[in-house]
Amino acid sequence: MNETAEMGSQIPAIVLFALWWGLLMMLNILFPHIGTNKPAPADGPGKDAAARRPVSGTACQAVRDADPAFDEADFLRGASNAYEAILRAYAEEDRTALAPLLSAEVLEAFEAAMAERRQRREKLYLTFVCLKEARIVACDVNEGRLEISVRFIAEVVSAIRSTAPEPDDGEIVRDDTMRMVETGDLWTFARDPRLRDRNWQLIATDEAA
Repeated sequence: MNETAEMGSQIPAIVLFALWWGLLMMLNILFPHIGTNKPAPADGPGKDAAARRPVSGTACQAVRDADPAFDEADFLRGASNAYEAILRAYAEEDRTALAPLLSAEVLEAFEAAMAERRQRREKLYLTFVCLKEARIVACDVNEGRLEISVRFIAEVVSAIRSTAPEPDDGEIVRDDTMRMVETGDLWTFARDPRLRDRNWQLIATDEAA
């Protein structure tokens, strides 16, 4: 799929993302983490350590050279937690939670997608089941900025319900709560080591091959 470097490609990707079982299934090109778009790490629930596999060899040597304190295992733990946190926050339309984790461009695209969902009078219900894999697939230093792309494979269940006034609880637009769906995404995170802020931000996404 195409990387999301332009807002024009990011917005439709996020819209699909919203319809994609909570927010990833239909995600196509929202924010990969290299140069102009990649994901950001955070803390969250425990993950299977075997699923977090750092790249081997010198793939991230440029990042280590720019930031001697960089640790692949710590980064993957943060990125894995961020992945789940962002999916949950997007489903709940929690801008406060999303803002520090996303670049300005990605946040704008997310907000546009959430606004369209509200306009359709729909609500997304998402349950994150498990993260099956989180693996670094690319590292780069772009004009001094550290950029790392991570391939995520996860399982989720979700449903999209109408919020329009109904006699009952609202019409079910899409319901996948009875089965798990496997997601596959490529997210890119970035951080400027010259700044005191050591937090990473999601700057781009793509579908995992």
